[in-house]
Amino acid sequence: MRMGPKLTRLTRNLLIALVALYMIQLVLENWLGLPVLAYVAWWGPSGSSGLGAMFKPWQPLSAFLINGPTPVAALVDWLVLFFFFPPAEEILGKKGTFSVLATSWFVAVLVSLPLLFLHVISAPAPYLGLNCFLTALVVVFGLSRPHARILLFFVIPIKAGWVAWGTGFIAVLYFLYERSLGSSIAFFGWCGAVVWMYADGSPGRLLRKLRMRWMMRRPQGRGDQRFDVIQGGRSSQDEDEGPWYH
Repeated sequence: MRMGPKLTRLTRNLLIALVALYMIQLVLENWLGLPVLAYVAWWGPSGSSGLGAMFKPWQPLSAFLINGPTPVAALVDWLVLFFFFPPAEEILGKKGTFSVLATSWFVAVLVSLPLLFLHVISAPAPYLGLNCFLTALVVVFGLSRPHARILLFFVIPIKAGWVAWGTGFIAVLYFLYERSLGSSIAFFGWCGAVVWMYADGSPGRLLRKLRMRWMMRRPQGRGDQRFDVIQGGRSSQDEDEGPWYH
């Protein structure tokens, strides 16, 4: 990561699309006065007209496809995508990369949506940005190449594994502190990416791994240690001396 990743065609096209969408958003919202964010951002379950006034069914998807409101937030998103999407594409391939991103998004939305409508978490501002996807990319790189060194803030050398787990730790702290929609998406999106990596992208593999872990930790009683020893070709003298495996 010291020399920077190799820019792939897919990463380049994604960056071009995101920059174009953000510029269109700024022109429509700030120059023409059209309330674009009111329709594409993910609002809380309460609005000016009561429960669910600002929420639309497509917002949990559209909010992730457009950048944050400020140019600085958008630039940070593009930089993280530039640095971490090519390694993820190299490690998992295009199909695997989009699979882990979809899993991260699905888990974040599946958990955050009911928490939001049950008022366990709040939405003081509408959610926008690629935070869920970018967190998943960091997890992919960090867990796949934990000993690779990256320059944190372009200055501090640190192992990628520490960055992956540290991202989750920070997400936990923000979730416990804010109890907001944004912190919930960041934390549960990170959890979804970790589960995907542990399961190698397959729910069946995840179930098998969990079953094997449970079987290995299961206490072995006397009833589970019964076995037979076949002593073919042994004389009575050998039998008197005791079993060969003692």
